[in-house]
Amino acid sequence: MAVELKDGNQWLFIAQDMDAKETTFEKSAELSLTTMFNNLAHFDFNYHHLLHSWFFIPQITGYSDQNERYQIFNKHRRKLISKHSDPSGPGSFYPASTGIGSRSNAVWTSAVAFKSNTPIPAHMMDNERQVPAHQYPEHESIEAPLFSRGMCLLFEKSSMNFVSGTASILNAKTVHENDIAGQTRQTIENIHNLLTQNAIEHNLESSSADVKESIKYATIYIKQEGDYPAVKDICCSYFGDIPMSYVKADICRDNLMVEIECISCMNINGGGTDG
Repeated sequence: MAVELKDGNQWLFIAQDMDAKETTFEKSAELSLTTMFNNLAHFDFNYHHLLHSWFFIPQITGYSDQNERYQIFNKHRRKLISKHSDPSGPGSFYPASTGIGSRSNAVWTSAVAFKSNTPIPAHMMDNERQVPAHQYPEHESIEAPLFSRGMCLLFEKSSMNFVSGTASILNAKTVHENDIAGQTRQTIENIHNLLTQNAIEHNLESSSADVKESIKYATIYIKQEGDYPAVKDICCSYFGDIPMSYVKADICRDNLMVEIECISCMNINGGGTDG
């Protein structure tokens, strides 16, 4: 669905499912990514307009031909990004992303993209307590996943922030193994630190209360259904009564038990709102 607003800003929402009954996982991964880029081009968007992409990967930590499926997917993501990136751009560009397990037979993809007739910058977000995912060392991910921790779309008086699927990782290492409460709290702390750091960098309202209240929606992915009550209690304690969706799904590492993504909207200090 493509939407053009009165101010000339354009949004594109993509959702696609693929039938992989007659193909291999590797072909499914390549086809899903190729189709996403083709859909962007069909509506006159390109890779650099992407804000957040979602990849639903069957048996994400399983293996095909002795290679982990998530690593196979990352290999094809790297190849397609290299093909579609603008070499004249100011530097590396990796949109926010969520890669999660699914029960489908094929890789499914969805994405949101934005473009404008007037310069509205989109910035990759970093958390100083985490190595950027696209710089993961090989011992943590053979094929580094090319995405940013989040994307900040910076309007004149406010920002809209797309936070990637976030987990209990410090630097590049999983922490709080086998501790669902510890992993959930660490994941929320990572999100809070990411948004706070971004707010300070772009002169947004950055008090702890402002950061919490800026989060408008969250999706929580839980590996084990039995962990739902503990995860829900911790999430409700931090996020309050915002809309939240809980999804049972595998996470991209065997030792990760929960993953959270969210959308945040912040005002620029003294800037009011964009309406």
